Amino acid sequence: MVLGLNPGGSADNFKLVDVAAGGSEYIEGYGPTSQNIGRLLQRALGVSSPEGIRTVQGSNVIWRRSPNMQSLGIRVPVAAKETAPHLARLISYIGPRAILFGGKAAYDAFLGAHKARVVTQGETILGPNGSSQAVYFGHSALSLPYLSGNVEAFIVLHPSKGLRDPAVNRLKFHFARLFAA
Repeated sequence: MVLGLNPGGSADNFKLVDVAAGGSEYIEGYGPTSQNIGRLLQRALGVSSPEGIRTVQGSNVIWRRSPNMQSLGIRVPVAAKETAPHLARLISYIGPRAILFGGKAAYDAFLGAHKARVVTQGETILGPNGSSQAVYFGHSALSLPYLSGNVEAFIVLHPSKGLRDPAVNRLKFHFARLFAA
């Protein structure tokens, strides 16, 4: 499963993907963010065709659409808590072995809103993002009150920033371990 922070764009420049008809945000989705996540998933899972990622479920920690966080109209923790009961039902239904977060902000908002407990803190790879450091890759195991077992969590630099090889390589390693046949 993949979770972003919130659906970007505005009512004038986004594309609805018909998931019920088999559409995928990462294949038919609008914009570079969705397409970058699609390419990251393909590379990390080692599949050559976009069809190989069609079954990966995706959503957001916040379900309010805004082109940026300043125009969200509500504080991030409040918006994440607003969505949490609905997202928790979706996650419970899917029962993912892993959640890939598109950015540390999505991960942090999720932790607070879902009362997630970090069971194991794994590796973190930092790298430059403008004048500051950003998480290029992070790994942890989370306990969620609505799942019977732990779920592995992975953080990658926000997909709008493009793909980073260290993240792809670490995801390949962990996904091979998690999803070995």
